[in-house]
Amino acid sequence: MNGNLSGLFLHTMDVSLQASVMIPVIMLIKQVLGKRLSPGWHYGLWFLLILRLLLPWSPESTISIYNLFPLPAQLGFDGGLSGFPAPAAGAPAPGPFHTAPGVSALPPFIKALPFIWIFVAFAMLAYIFIRSLAFLMAVRNHSQVTRESALNLLESCKRELGIKTVLVIMETDLVQSPALFGYIRPRILLPRGMIGSMDENALRHVLLHELRHLKNHDILTGLIAAFLLALHWFNPLVWISFYRMKRDREFACDAMTLSHLTLPEHREYGLVLLNLSCSKKGNNGKTEKNPFRGLTGIMEYKSEIKRRIEMIAAFKKRSPWYTLVVTASYLLLGLTVLTSAQISATKSPTDLTRVSKTLVDHLVKGEYEKVTAHYDATMARALPPEKLKAAWEGLIINTGAFKAIKGTRSGQHGEFDIIFVTCDFTNGPLDIKFVFNNESRISGMWFVPAQPE
Repeated sequence: MNGNLSGLFLHTMDVSLQASVMIPVIMLIKQVLGKRLSPGWHYGLWFLLILRLLLPWSPESTISIYNLFPLPAQLGFDGGLSGFPAPAAGAPAPGPFHTAPGVSALPPFIKALPFIWIFVAFAMLAYIFIRSLAFLMAVRNHSQVTRESALNLLESCKRELGIKTVLVIMETDLVQSPALFGYIRPRILLPRGMIGSMDENALRHVLLHELRHLKNHDILTGLIAAFLLALHWFNPLVWISFYRMKRDREFACDAMTLSHLTLPEHREYGLVLLNLSCSKKGNNGKTEKNPFRGLTGIMEYKSEIKRRIEMIAAFKKRSPWYTLVVTASYLLLGLTVLTSAQISATKSPTDLTRVSKTLVDHLVKGEYEKVTAHYDATMARALPPEKLKAAWEGLIINTGAFKAIKGTRSGQHGEFDIIFVTCDFTNGPLDIKFVFNNESRISGMWFVPAQPE
């Protein structure tokens, strides 16, 4: 359990580091292109981030942006929770969890990191679930709108957007502005008394906006974002990104709603937003704070109303050529941010792999001098046979007896060739990582969590 949790934690750290490179790139693109990029495409950029955080694996590519920003996984930071001494100058470093010579016990706070991470993640998810469940229970205590004119208008808007999902309208004091709630059984929530105080055209605009959220699966996107935010709670860039994503979502929804309206209706839609932003309905007029991931409101961010009105005034439909060019650009961007850095093949993978497997056999047999004979000068000083013996025996105490070699894989960083030998121990698999310099001498050696197959 501990080994699996550590592996999951380290994988999450690697992905979060990749996202930390990707997020500034997205923000730079948004800043440079500005109004030249439509609201929908601004919102769409964040889906590349969601894919990056969701993908458990990504192919290597020579055009990957991570070739320009080497990350720990590329440099040998495999996050081993135990390891051998540091390699020669310039060799890939063992990463932040490297220990002193030998497999000595890690500081308690280092050992506790995976448990702290998973505890906070579960706590966040539990909080969101409990609050959402409590809100659902409260909503169920309110009756559905049965006014025929409102229901007919809802069905008309659904036909206009090609929506067949069954949903209801509810008037409630639980919201201060119109909102869509729920994904499996969606409900459009309106402040109490809104239907009676709003003319049919204004209500149509509100319903079209909330139905666009439904058609775009924005509730599901919000749930996925909440899950990813819980996993990456330690990364402030992820928090900032999802906050901005939610803001961009409303601009995108406005633009998609405008595409269903005539030009004269654009002004009316803007007036509806202005009226809603000034509304004092519900909760004594307090600004609505939405802690629920299953809820999307038309007025979640009243501070953005000026920018939304400006966008509405400047809105124009884009040509098919614009869509084609932007789509191609997104695909190219995806190839650079959704792939991993290219790691070239080793200089002599067959020979070095054979040597590495032989070195493991020497360790198992206790032939430590035969292992140290392959060291470079720095390793020879740092880990002589007696220290290597203590390190290996200490490892066996923690992992159990060695059982067999399960496989190998190779890579390269600069002039260093890297060989991973996956070994099966009583308590589970572990990788033994060997780093060879350009003279095929060992410059580094680590025990690291085995990568999932």
